[in-house]
Amino acid sequence: MICERAYSTWQRTIPLPLKVKADAAKAKYENGILEVTLPKAEEAKAKRKEIKVE
Repeated sequence: MICERAYSTWQRTIPLPLKVKADAAKAKYENGILEVTLPKAEEAKAKRKEIKVE
């Protein structure tokens, strides 16, 4: 978690390790806190595959 306080205009770029659904991104700013929600894209979610061992 990153906590920053600023009293002027600023910009932060954070590289993401996974693919996200950009069109489903949400952000809210409340009481001086910015919360950004980025849902994972389907291909980025863990997939489970059963492998039969003989």
